[in-house]
Amino acid sequence: MSRQSRYEDFEKFTNDAEARFTELRDTDERAKNFSDFYSFYAVKGGAMGGIDKRVFEVFFGNRPIDHVQTFESQGGQFPLKQDQLLAERGATLRYERTDVGTIVCTLFPAKTKNLCQREDSIVLDWITYPKALHSRRTLEGHWRSFISYMECTSVDGEPRALDKMRVGHLRFTRLLVIDGRVAKRNVVEAVEKIVGYVLTIGLSGFLLTLINMVGASGETEKVKAESAAVPLQLSEASGIIHAQNERIISLERRIDTIQTAIAEWPNPQGDCMKLLPEIGATRASF
Repeated sequence: MSRQSRYEDFEKFTNDAEARFTELRDTDERAKNFSDFYSFYAVKGGAMGGIDKRVFEVFFGNRPIDHVQTFESQGGQFPLKQDQLLAERGATLRYERTDVGTIVCTLFPAKTKNLCQREDSIVLDWITYPKALHSRRTLEGHWRSFISYMECTSVDGEPRALDKMRVGHLRFTRLLVIDGRVAKRNVVEAVEKIVGYVLTIGLSGFLLTLINMVGASGETEKVKAESAAVPLQLSEASGIIHAQNERIISLERRIDTIQTAIAEWPNPQGDCMKLLPEIGATRASF
């Protein structure tokens, strides 16, 4: 679709929009109540004179909410008491055509001089093809958001649970304009935090697993080295035991020889004296 075609579709929408939004107001009891107090307007060209063909605005007007007396400075003179009328401006639903022919649908909250919302506005919808605005379903969806926003931001609003949920959803998922600047969507910030937590926890778990695997690998190598040394140690111990057994057997044989000689010789006392050197050698072996 060409840019000029989008311009023409928006022009058709603005020509019929006043009657369509007036019909929506007449079928909505809450909108009729607001209209009685604030007055209701659906204006081609916008509230500021109706001369901007790129804009169509639906809004509730101003109404007084209180009357106060204050002391006002008089240029260095003694302050004088003055009466002041406090007023509230109702919520606004604005359709604005961009230079490329797309439509930005924006919600502005109700506000007073001393009471305003955190956001300046909410970007309710961004419509690529203005022909979509000819759909009654699309306009009804925008209208419900408009009335819920009025209920939630007006000083005399009585929002239902559904209104609070709808406005909360808009504030969470849509672009907000705060202090004249478009802020990052709350849902995007939430997703970024969740992803950050998941990555942090996942990375920590991965590092712990890696450390455990490396530690287990080191322990395995250590066990393998110790296991390989066991047969050698057993072999050395076996050799020592075998050598000791041989010595014991040799000593037993010597002792048997000495005892046999003592028993058979006729002069055991003298012979024993001859065998003393051998007995001494045997003891030395032990």
